[in-house]
Amino acid sequence: MSYQITSSNPIQSEGFLSKLFGGSGSSSLMNGSSNLLACLNSAQANLLFADTEFNLVHANDRSIEPLKSIGTDIQKEFGVRVDDMVGGSIHRFHKDPGRIERILKNPSSLPHVAEFSFGGITLAANVNAIYGNNQQVIGYVVNWEDVSEKKKTEASMSQAMSMLEHTRSNVMFADMDFNITYINPASVKTLKTIEQYLPVKAENILGQSIDIFHKNPAHQRKILSDANNLPIDTNIQVGPEILDLLAVAIFDNDNNRMGTMVTWDVVTQKLADQQEIGRIQSMMENMPINVMMANIDDFTISYLNPESLKTLKTIEQHLPVPADEMLGQCIDILHKNPSHQRNILSDPKNLPHTAQIQVGPEILDLLVSPIYDINKTYLGPMVTWSVITQKLEM
Repeated sequence: MSYQITSSNPIQSEGFLSKLFGGSGSSSLMNGSSNLLACLNSAQANLLFADTEFNLVHANDRSIEPLKSIGTDIQKEFGVRVDDMVGGSIHRFHKDPGRIERILKNPSSLPHVAEFSFGGITLAANVNAIYGNNQQVIGYVVNWEDVSEKKKTEASMSQAMSMLEHTRSNVMFADMDFNITYINPASVKTLKTIEQYLPVKAENILGQSIDIFHKNPAHQRKILSDANNLPIDTNIQVGPEILDLLAVAIFDNDNNRMGTMVTWDVVTQKLADQQEIGRIQSMMENMPINVMMANIDDFTISYLNPESLKTLKTIEQHLPVPADEMLGQCIDILHKNPSHQRNILSDPKNLPHTAQIQVGPEILDLLVSPIYDINKTYLGPMVTWSVITQKLEM
């Protein structure tokens, strides 16, 4: 039996439809094969029908266009043209026909829900038996839909969610009513470190309004309600702790605003460290002592304070490069025996170290000290120095 897929006049098995619809010519809606066939073709679902011999005998109008849209994939995978589907066995699409028949012949297995994948296509199917007046199976109906895009979206969402769940960054979402709808594990962990300053326990933050974090909720709501105000980076105080927040607007695929995502961190110590670094930097910039620093990796000069630059200019005619170009130079240019100096400076156990070096007719007095980071890792040498030529001549 052949079947040409059209939306106007599909050919179907008369024997099957006689069993399904009965042979009456009544014009009432639920009597007569033509009326019931019209009902099936008007159904807003993709329906396929098979007889008890497992042959496809009908495809309703709603299913035609979706089938045609994946027709190339069907033909490539199974060697069957969409126009030839009805009238042939359903097993043309099965790797294990025996298993399929066992499912369909077992009433307790029905309805049967399954997903059917081939190539880049995934179809979701709900299969059930059709019973006649004597409660005997007279065929099968498959309600199906193409869920390929849905699966891809779900896979992307799953991947994104997995990334959020495992990232070390603190991430929270709030909906358009400003209720917190998602907190990733990193956020919960960080919230617990400041839990004594929170209005509720860390594990109870989910579902709360963002208002609990703000002294002036109306101001925050006004900012966050308008996507044009975002992204916005700001600090808020929770007890003695300072939180740095980056709020961005979140949209769905149709560009409808869904809410706000916030990435955040506790920056109390970071800000204190920055303040301390700034204080030390200011001291070094303004102290009346010559200070220079070099990297341990390549012994290039990484810092010159203004006093050093000022003093270098007084002996500039004896330097291998102009004073203004000293930053970034290797300390080797100041030494006759660079390897000796490197051996001393490369090991902090040799420091502090005092020395005098000659630059042209000038004598420089050096005090070299080791510089460490917060983890006690040696970063390089710091040199305080002065020109002592005249002092030695006295």
